[in-house]
Amino acid sequence: MNGAREDGSLVEYEIIPFVDGLMPPQGLQPLVNIHVIASLSAAHATAYIIGHAGKGLAQFSSSPHCTSSVHGILSFAVDVVSDTTLITKPIDLVTWRIPFEQAVIGDPNLNGIIVCPALVYGRTASILAGLFRSASEGKVAWYGTPRRRYCLVHGDDLADLYVRAVEKAQVLGGQIFDAANDFKESVDELLQRLTEISGAQSPYEYIPPSTLFETAICITVLYRPYLARALLGWTPRKPGLADGLEIYYASWSASR
Repeated sequence: MNGAREDGSLVEYEIIPFVDGLMPPQGLQPLVNIHVIASLSAAHATAYIIGHAGKGLAQFSSSPHCTSSVHGILSFAVDVVSDTTLITKPIDLVTWRIPFEQAVIGDPNLNGIIVCPALVYGRTASILAGLFRSASEGKVAWYGTPRRRYCLVHGDDLADLYVRAVEKAQVLGGQIFDAANDFKESVDELLQRLTEISGAQSPYEYIPPSTLFETAICITVLYRPYLARALLGWTPRKPGLADGLEIYYASWSASR
């Protein structure tokens, strides 16, 4: 529905407002353009999705609906979690997604499926584009503290999971799939390798987070996804971020 440039500004696409005849919940204004959507608070976004969009989708109840969530809502660093782990300590940035997830998989009118990707890498680098950009400017600097580990998934492997889920959607309603590689990667090693590949002239450094988004990036998740492998036969096939970093950094550079 919309995208974002590297500087964080929104790319405006055509917006088709809800036309199901329902008034927006809680007296909120209609979602008539991207600026209204972008300005929604987390609580109001949840109210729209559950109270308004969900009802509008009911007319398509015979079709499967697949949505994305965020891997980090599950747990902080000390817990080992899997696809079926109960949510106990969500991070502040995405707490609002919990009732949305439950509404999607519990709605009797939807054949809802949720995919929760880990930190995505490859191609244009997704969230990691900011890290690559700092390296290209001569200094590798990233949010967090030493001795953390990333749970990751390549964008192509994630796309493969989506295809497999949709192909079997009629028998998978109500499932939550987590998309992640089978191994975790050291952030310290990643930053050191990026320093070498990019030719940065000084050692890498960590930046203290100052926003909820930056804090979310700093979190280590020890994850054991298994449902996608068991039910879909899904296996990530792309090289890990550190192993293929030279290729992934070059791919990001070419996409600028």
